[in-house]
Amino acid sequence: MKNSQVIDSIRQAVDIVQIINEVVPLKKSGSNFFGVCPFHNEKSASLSVSGTKQLFHCFGCKVGGDVFKFLQLFHRWDFPQTLEELAKRSGIKLESYNADPTWEEGFQILDLASTIFEEALHSKEGQLFRYYLESRKIPEKIWKDFRLGAHLGHHRFFAEILEKKGFHMDIAVRLGLLGRSSNGEFVDRFQGRLMFPILDEKGRTRGFGGRTLGSDQPKYINSPKTAHFDKSRLFYGTHLASKDIPRKGYTVLVEGYLDVISLHEFGVSNALGSMGTSLTMEQIRILKRMSARVISLYDADRAGLAATEKNLGNFLREGLESKVVVLPNAKDPDAFLHDETMSVDERKNLLRKSFESSVSALDYLIKNTVLSESNAQVRGQRLRGLVSILDHVPDEIERAVLKKDLAKRFELPESMLFSKTSPEKDLPRFAPNLAPAPTITGDTDRWEREILRFLVKWGEKGDFALTGLISYLSSTSKWTSLLLRLTELQLESKAIAHLQWLTDVDVEVQSTIREWAMEEKIEEKSDFAAMDFGTLWADLQKGLRRSYFQKENERIQRDLVAAEEQSDIDRVRGLLSEKQDLLKMFKSVSESHVSANAEN
Repeated sequence: MKNSQVIDSIRQAVDIVQIINEVVPLKKSGSNFFGVCPFHNEKSASLSVSGTKQLFHCFGCKVGGDVFKFLQLFHRWDFPQTLEELAKRSGIKLESYNADPTWEEGFQILDLASTIFEEALHSKEGQLFRYYLESRKIPEKIWKDFRLGAHLGHHRFFAEILEKKGFHMDIAVRLGLLGRSSNGEFVDRFQGRLMFPILDEKGRTRGFGGRTLGSDQPKYINSPKTAHFDKSRLFYGTHLASKDIPRKGYTVLVEGYLDVISLHEFGVSNALGSMGTSLTMEQIRILKRMSARVISLYDADRAGLAATEKNLGNFLREGLESKVVVLPNAKDPDAFLHDETMSVDERKNLLRKSFESSVSALDYLIKNTVLSESNAQVRGQRLRGLVSILDHVPDEIERAVLKKDLAKRFELPESMLFSKTSPEKDLPRFAPNLAPAPTITGDTDRWEREILRFLVKWGEKGDFALTGLISYLSSTSKWTSLLLRLTELQLESKAIAHLQWLTDVDVEVQSTIREWAMEEKIEEKSDFAAMDFGTLWADLQKGLRRSYFQKENERIQRDLVAAEEQSDIDRVRGLLSEKQDLLKMFKSVSESHVSANAEN
């Protein structure tokens, strides 16, 4: 059995409603179940779970997918862990699933490396590294909490240990622990460096950062991106902080290893390090799953300030409550907490006061991106940029409050910060009376979108074929390529409605399609029995064809005007002939449509 078949069998054998209900209380409403989303801070129930489609989707933060996706997000499991858990629950054996055979051995090699480096730090030969840590005033207990280690410098220090223990050396090469010399010999990649293991929430080593104690460049080297280590999805200190973040209710976010270590030393046990200034959206969503509140404590250098501004904007877009702490004299956390010009108690007291005087994301962005600019025109542009960020705050009430606050600060009419046009009303949700076709300047891909939406929501109600519509699809519609792909896959409308094809689609498009699938259907309404899905499908086809002919007619008309202005007689004749052909085609299609309706 192929891997995809094993996964599909497990997915079909478990009940997503039952599994999610174990951790998120669900209540049935219509055909779906609803609960409070665990992936962002909310009070209303915006998480929708469909038992028939075996999908979940949050209408607030847009997270969604199948049962595998939910468990990976909720428990922060990797795919093999999730697969194993669901296989147990479904009673399906995994002998036929060809998992990566190097996955577990990779973890064994990484854990061995942590142990070897840790032992080296505490050995006689590791004295230089211990002196360094002692000079940074980092107590030995903290070394052990973070499993700090040392590479003693010999170019085959770790390679020889791996060979003796019989591990596959090529796996260690892929993990970035080993390389090859010019003569093909396996050699250590980290040599003579203080080692910082990067552990996940389960305490498993995922990768390493290595700091030189001398003048070697670069000062830090990190593990390369691998299946085990992807720093765009990890934080330094997760194995410790993930236990205290839920209890404290917020995350303290810093940049580097020593900043995290120093904060934990001084009791800030909910501190995480982003291992650089650039936070990915995946990291931000991981932060959101840990806590809805983040305090940013980046360095006050140019890179740190720029990253703080960027991160705060993304925090707002993701619905995270965020604040910024600025330490006295613009020091980074490690330098501040080990500043011996003050007593330990003075440092602790100043740290506490700095947290108490933290500023909100909006206050910080107003001060540092808008008011800091002396040029009025640029200041206006930055203010518009800030309004654009607030436009994407997911919670409507929070968005309104922030905009009202911003308007008050700059003495602007509130109406300037709120859209003068209401959001586009959805097209009739497949009610019989469809609106007239839009002009080419309006909603240019309305019909392609609504056809796909119909198939997602109602495809199981009949046999609705796409093949006759291909020639009428707009090349400018983002939905056309997806409709063509479904046609190439030769999927019947029932298969389209089951959404098994959705996994390979762009993430944003996935979110939109899941929302269509999870919308409350009008099956619950009294007029459901009277709905004629065949007629609705015919009306959508008619709308698509009408839109196609209208666009083509407008294109020909524009070309005619241009040809007449250029006195291009041959071009005018050709376009008039093309217009006649278009009218004949339109008449023929319309008559066949009327005839088909009369027969029905």
